[in-house]
Amino acid sequence: MGLSVMLKKPHMPILSFFVLHKPKRSIWKIIKKTFLRVIAHNCTEIAGEMAFDFLFAIFPAALFTATLIVYLDIPATTVFKSLDLVD
Repeated sequence: MGLSVMLKKPHMPILSFFVLHKPKRSIWKIIKKTFLRVIAHNCTEIAGEMAFDFLFAIFPAALFTATLIVYLDIPATTVFKSLDLVD
């Protein structure tokens, strides 16, 4: 039963076609297809670029925060207590 035939039948919902007729796939085919798509779409390169950009973004943010703490006259004990909460 094709999708065009199902659209003509008002008593049968469209989603039941996709629920009742699931393709038979093994877990190994799914893993293989996923691996091939990761390679084809350069996911590992994009992840590496994102990590590299994160490292270059975190250090200026830390320097800005340290400078901001000095200008706002926040006591050192408060900063140390807040850093202890991070651990």
